Amino acid sequence: MKFKLIIFLVAALLYNSFAQKQKLAQTGFKFLSIPLEARISAMGGSSVAMEGNSTSLFYNPASMANLTSFANVSFGQYDAIVDFKYQYFSVAFAPEKGQYGVVGLSFIGADYGSFKGTSRADNSQGYIDTGEFSPDTYAFGIGYAKALTDKFSVGGHIKYAYQNLSGGPSQFNSDGSFDVKEYDNSVIAYDFGLLYKTGFKSLNLGMYLRNFSRTIKFIAEKSELPLILEIGVSANLSDYFDIDVEKHSLLIAIDATHPRDNFETINLGFEYGFLKTFFIRAGIVTPSDEEGLSFGAGFVQSIYGIDMSIDYAFSNFGVFGDVQRFGFNIAY
Repeated sequence: MKFKLIIFLVAALLYNSFAQKQKLAQTGFKFLSIPLEARISAMGGSSVAMEGNSTSLFYNPASMANLTSFANVSFGQYDAIVDFKYQYFSVAFAPEKGQYGVVGLSFIGADYGSFKGTSRADNSQGYIDTGEFSPDTYAFGIGYAKALTDKFSVGGHIKYAYQNLSGGPSQFNSDGSFDVKEYDNSVIAYDFGLLYKTGFKSLNLGMYLRNFSRTIKFIAEKSELPLILEIGVSANLSDYFDIDVEKHSLLIAIDATHPRDNFETINLGFEYGFLKTFFIRAGIVTPSDEEGLSFGAGFVQSIYGIDMSIDYAFSNFGVFGDVQRFGFNIAY
């Protein structure tokens, strides 16, 4: 009964949140919706129903409710298109084996490089040079997840996001000089997640609402954050066949995404694991204008009771070229 009530309340919230006539691709703080972690990216971003670690704060905080280690640390970098770079860091703690829930911290930073600023002017060139500028963007947050039963888990993530488009000319003076104004903004955003283990072998269901917040405003232009609803399923297919799961695993995950600023997509991902040590991954997002197939690999090794893993992902973005992601994870 409690589970049905939660689903009803979430559904009502989502109906109001996504009730809009057109999707104009005019959301702000877009970096909050970019896939970061290498493992999930290699699987086409399909993650909402997968049990995870501290990086679940970026995909579904409820997924870290059953963290098996006391502490988990993840960090990595995403070399994006047009030489943009994103970094992430997350850490989660499960005291008393998660009896009181799991607490996590997250951070996202972006490096957009430097740009040359210009402004129109009544001179022979038609413009004046206003100098270089470097946008600054980051977000940090805190999350909590709790397994309410052996099947049902909930999680939340609150984050502070900041974006500075850097200084620019706001007023030109008669002597040719100009006054500079900083164009920045910040916002508090919320993420909510549910994870349900059906009890039918390894079949999981998940739901995640990301970037719920107030409307933001830069000068006279108002925009909203890239609110996204994701619903997905995942399962280890080795559980359904006569296969030794200690040697081989084949995880499949499928997500349906409903973003505020774009059309719906299906994310499909696979992960084959050998001896719980070597992993090969592939995924696809459809429909997509430029993003094609994604591939990746992972390696896990335990040393003196500390599990360490390294992950790599490669994605093709058509005319924008290829992008790569690297991720590292340590669990104790």
